[in-house]
Amino acid sequence: MRTVPNVRGAAGFAAAPSLDGRVRLPRTTSLEAVSVNLPQSPLSLPEPVTFSNPLLLPPPVPFGYLPLKLLHRFLLLSLSSFVGFVPHYNQRVTVKALVYIFLRFLATFYVTRMLIQELLLRPTQVAHPYKPTQISAFSKNVSADLHYLLQRPSVPSPSSPIVHLSHGFGASSLSFIGVVPSLSFRLGGTVVASDAMGFGFSRYPSSSPLSSVSDYSIDRSSELAFANLENVVGKNNENPHLFVGHSMGAVQAMRMARKKKLEDMKCPVKVVLVSPAIAERQGRKVKGGDKITNGLIRYICLPFVPLLSLFLRRLVSTGKFWRNGLAMAWGDGKKLTQDSVNLYRYPSIATGWERGLLKFTAAQITGLGSFVGERGRKGDGELLLSVCKVCDEVVIVHGRKDRIVPLKNSLKLKDWVEEEGGKLEVVELSGVGHVAHEELEDDFVSICGEIITKI
Repeated sequence: MRTVPNVRGAAGFAAAPSLDGRVRLPRTTSLEAVSVNLPQSPLSLPEPVTFSNPLLLPPPVPFGYLPLKLLHRFLLLSLSSFVGFVPHYNQRVTVKALVYIFLRFLATFYVTRMLIQELLLRPTQVAHPYKPTQISAFSKNVSADLHYLLQRPSVPSPSSPIVHLSHGFGASSLSFIGVVPSLSFRLGGTVVASDAMGFGFSRYPSSSPLSSVSDYSIDRSSELAFANLENVVGKNNENPHLFVGHSMGAVQAMRMARKKKLEDMKCPVKVVLVSPAIAERQGRKVKGGDKITNGLIRYICLPFVPLLSLFLRRLVSTGKFWRNGLAMAWGDGKKLTQDSVNLYRYPSIATGWERGLLKFTAAQITGLGSFVGERGRKGDGELLLSVCKVCDEVVIVHGRKDRIVPLKNSLKLKDWVEEEGGKLEVVELSGVGHVAHEELEDDFVSICGEIITKI
C-alpha cells in the first residue's frame, strides 16, 4: 500500500454560519459547487473534486485504484487471449470449445487485471494523521488518535448546550458535516462529531499494539469518545448534553449518555437516535462459555484477514458500490448527490482502514464489550431500556421509507420499553429513508433544537 505525505492540495474556503445557521459559500464562488483543480502530478485526480460544503478539503490523492495505462491494457488482453485460445489451437471448433475459450478468457482477464492493480496500481493512501475538513481535530490526552469535528459557538454562554454526534456503520463523522455548524449556531453550543475506532480517520498510534480486537469494540470507542468530549468541554460540565446516534452509532450515543447521567445526576442528558440499528428487544443471558467461543472465532478468522482485506479494498474502491448502497439508504435515491457519495468514499484514503474495519467487525461478531443489564441479560435492547429509565428524554427519529432498518422496528422497541416501565418517543418523518440527518438537514437541526431546549 503506497502512502503519500499528509498534504491537501488546494486549501479550503473560510466559512461562517449565516443568520439562519446555514453555512454559505463565499461570494466569489459558485452557488452550485466549489470546483477544486489539484496541481498536475502523477497522483492528480482524473477529474476535479466538487464540494458544495466549503468546510471540506479536497482529497490530495484519487479514490480507488489508479487507471490502467496503455501498456497494462495490452498485457492484459494479450495474456487473456493467449490463455483462452492456445489450448484449443488446431482443435475442431465446436460450441463446447467456444464456451471453454470464452470462460478461460474471462477468468484470465479478471485475475490478471486484479494482479496488475494490486501490484502496480493500488490505491494511494495519505499518512496519518490527516484532517479532511477545516473543523477537524485529533484528540489529546487520549490513548488513541481519535479524529473528530468540532464547532464552538461564536458567542458562548455559561449554559451553552453540548452535542455529541455518533455516525453509523460504513460512515464517519463526515456524514454530519452538513449539520454540525448549523446545530452549533441554532443551539449556541459546542458540537462534536467523532469517528469510531475502525472508521473514518481515527487510528491507534503506531507504537500501540494493534492485536487486540477489543480495542475496536463499540464499548471502547464509546470510552474514547467520552474522554475526548470531556477534554473538549471540561470534566463535570453540568450544561445540558444531547447525544445523537445514527444507526449503529445509536449504541455509542446511549453508552455515552448513560455514563454521563450516572456520573452527574444533576446534568440534563437527552438522547436522539436516528434510525437506530437495535435488533434485540430482549437480550440473552450471559453464558460462561462465551469467552472461549469468541476466542475460537477470532483464531479461525485470523488466516483470512489478508483475503478479506483484499475483498474490502476492491469492494469500496468504486463509486458505483457506494452510489448503489447509498441509493437504498435514501428515501428518494434520485436526490442522492455526488457530494454524499464522496463523503463516504473519503476515509478510504486513510492508512490502514481495512484492518480497523475488520477488527471492528470481529469485535461485533464475538460480542466483545456488549452491555449487560441489571437482569443479567446482554444486548443493545437492554442498553436502550436502561437509558430510557436513566436519561431525561430519549427520542427516536425514523424515516417512513427506511429500507435498511424499517420503521416498525422502532415502533416495536417503543412498545417494549413502555411495557418495561420506560419512556420512549418516536418521531416519524415522511418521505425520508435511513439517513434523516443528511436528507433533511434543516428539519433534523430543528428537531434537535426543540428537544435540547424543552424543559
